[in-house]
Amino acid sequence: MGKGILARSFVTGGHDNTAENNIFIECSRALGASPWNDKRWQSELDGAAGHEWPRLLLEEVDITRPPYTTHYPELVGFMNPRPGQQRINRAKNNLMVRCGQVTNSSGNWKFAADEMWSTDADPGFIDAAKGDYRLRPDSEVYKKLPNFQPIPFEQIGPLPKPDQEFKDQ
Repeated sequence: MGKGILARSFVTGGHDNTAENNIFIECSRALGASPWNDKRWQSELDGAAGHEWPRLLLEEVDITRPPYTTHYPELVGFMNPRPGQQRINRAKNNLMVRCGQVTNSSGNWKFAADEMWSTDADPGFIDAAKGDYRLRPDSEVYKKLPNFQPIPFEQIGPLPKPDQEFKDQ
C-alpha cells in the first residue's frame, strides 16, 4: 500500500474502463491515466512496437462481431475509431483512505464528486491494524456513498487446487 508516483489503478492509453466499488488505501493517487490521441491509437491498432493485442482482438475472438458486439455494444467501432472520438474512463463508488489525489489532471477519468469519498480517518474498518479491511455495517462509507457494496474479501485470493482445501490458521 505504499506511495507511488503513477496510481494504484493506472490506464495506459485505454478508455471505457470503469473503476467502481474499490477501496484505495495510503496511495499518492488512486486513479491515473495516460490518454492517447488519435495518431497514437491508430499507431497501436496498426501494430506499433510489435504489440499483438489488435491482431488478437480480431483473430482470436473478433470483437467486431456477435456475440461480442451484442453483449458489449460499446465495442462497436473500437477497432475503427472516429477522429476526435472522446476517450474517457469512469469511476464511481470508490473509497480513498489517506490518499493524496483521486486522479491526475492530465488523465481521462470522469466521476461525480458525490460518488467518490476520500478521508484521512478510519472509515470503519473492522481492524486495519491487523490488516482486516472489511468494513463494519455502520461504516461511514455507506452514508457517504449509499451505493457502495461490501467487498467480498472471502471470495478474493488464490483458490485451492481441486484436491486441496484451505485450512484455517
